Amino acid sequence: MINYDFDVVIVGCGPTGATLANFLGEKGLRVGIFEKEPTVYHSPRAQHMDGEVMRIMQSIGLSEEVLKITNRPKGMHFYNDEGKTLMEWEMPEDLGPLGWGSDYMFYQPELEKVLRKGLERYENVSLFLQHEVIEVSQDEEKAVIKVRDGNTETYKEVTTLYAVGCDGSKSMVRKEMGTKFNDYGMHQPWLIIDILAKRPLDLPEYLIQYCEPSRPITFVPVGFGRYRWEIMEITGDDQTEMERKDNIWEILSRWVTPEDADLVRAKFYTFHSLIVEHWGKGRLFLAGDAAHLTPPFFGQGMCSGIRDAANLGWKLPMVIRGEADHSLLESYELEREPHFHSIMDMSMKLGSIVQTTDPEVAKKRDEKMLEGNEKIATLSYPLGSGLQNNKDKLAGIISPQPKLNDGTRMDDYVGNRFSVIIKEELLENVSAETRKIWEEVDAKVLSNECDEIMDYMDDQNIKAMIIRPDRYILGVANNHEGLDLISVKIPVRNKASNRK
Repeated sequence: MINYDFDVVIVGCGPTGATLANFLGEKGLRVGIFEKEPTVYHSPRAQHMDGEVMRIMQSIGLSEEVLKITNRPKGMHFYNDEGKTLMEWEMPEDLGPLGWGSDYMFYQPELEKVLRKGLERYENVSLFLQHEVIEVSQDEEKAVIKVRDGNTETYKEVTTLYAVGCDGSKSMVRKEMGTKFNDYGMHQPWLIIDILAKRPLDLPEYLIQYCEPSRPITFVPVGFGRYRWEIMEITGDDQTEMERKDNIWEILSRWVTPEDADLVRAKFYTFHSLIVEHWGKGRLFLAGDAAHLTPPFFGQGMCSGIRDAANLGWKLPMVIRGEADHSLLESYELEREPHFHSIMDMSMKLGSIVQTTDPEVAKKRDEKMLEGNEKIATLSYPLGSGLQNNKDKLAGIISPQPKLNDGTRMDDYVGNRFSVIIKEELLENVSAETRKIWEEVDAKVLSNECDEIMDYMDDQNIKAMIIRPDRYILGVANNHEGLDLISVKIPVRNKASNRK
C-alpha cells in the first residue's frame, strides 16, 4: 500500500492553478501547489473574464470578492485609419442568462490575491512558494514530483495520485509528458503598455481596436485608473528601442503624458495560436497556458484556463474518491479541446481584422465592414463530445442560472454537484435504477422551486435536464425512457476509494 503525500499536485499557482486548488480544496482532497515565484506575479497579463468565469468564481465561493476588483466594460469599437467605425460590439448592461454580466475587466495581480486568499479556507491545501518543479515522472500507481526549494536551496520528492501542470507556456509537466503543441500559424509580436492614472483621465470607456494599417493598436480601459495599449510590431521596429521609456511616452502621446499617469509595464509579447497534442497522459494533465495559447483579441486566454480547472475540478475528486473510474478523466481532453478550438478560431478571425497592414487589403476590409454585415456577439460554445452525446438537444452547452422563487441563485442552491431539473409530472414514477444513480452522486433535484427554469424548459420543449457540476448540460428528456438514458451517462461506480 502506497502512502501518497498528496491526492493532487498542482504545478503553478496562476489563475488556473489557484482556481483548480479551490475546487479540490472544497472537495476535501489533499492538494500540494508548487509555485516557483516568491509572491503573486507583479505584472498584469490577463485582464478580462466573461460571465461564465464569474459563475465559476461563484462556484468556489469567491465571486463577491472578485466583484470588488472588477469593472464592467461598455463594449468594443473597431475604427479604421480615417476614424470611421467599422464595427461595434455593445456589451449588455443587464445580467445575462448565466446570472452574471457578459464581461468584466480586472488587474491580474489582484485576482490572484483573491484566489490565493480563498485557499486559506482549506487546511488540506498547501501552497509552497519559491518551489520550482524540476522533474516529473509517473508509473501506474503514482506520479513523483521533484522540487527545488528556493528558500533553502534543497531538493525533495513528493508522491501524488495525479499532477496537473498549470505552469504556463514553457510547462515542465508538458515536457515530461512528451507532448508538443500543434501550431495554428499566428506568432505576432505586440508591445504591451500598462499605465496607472494619477488623476481622472478623459479616455474612452470602450475597448477600441484601431485597425490602422500603418500601426494596428488596441486600447483597453481596465478600470480603477488602469489602462492598457497593445501596439503591433511592424517591419523595421527595434523592440529594444521601442521599450525605452521615452519612446513609450512618445507612442502614448496621442492619449496621455507622463504628467497624467505612471508607467506600470512596457514589454513585447508574442501572440500565439497553439493547442497541445495531448491534454493528459496517465496521471499527468495540462491546463491553462500549458495546454493552449490563443491570441487575446477575444479575451479568452485566462478564461479558457479557468474552464479547464472547472472541468477537472469535479472529475478528479470523483475518481480519487472511487466514485468514478479513471476513464472519466479521458473526457477532459475530448470536451475541452474542441471548445477551446472554437474560441481560438474566433480570436484568430478578429486578429485577422485588426492586424491588417497592407493598405489595399485594409481598404477592401473597410468597404466590406462598412456594409454592416460583420457582427460580434457574446458567444457560448458547446463542449466536445465527452460524457454527453452532442447530438442530443442542448447537451454540452452551458446551462442558465436563474434565481429560485425565494431569490436564491440556482447554483448556490445546488452546490458543486449534479442537479436534475424536472417537471413534477415526470418526477413521479422515476425508475428505481435512475433514482439510485442520482443518490450515488448526491444529485440535487429541483421541480417546483424555480418558475423561471421551468419556463426555460417550456421554451425548449423539454421536461427534464441533468446538469453537471461544472454547469454544462449532460442531457435532456421528455419521458421516463429518455430520463433513464441520460441518467446512465452520470459517471458513477460503487467501489472503494482510489486513495491509499
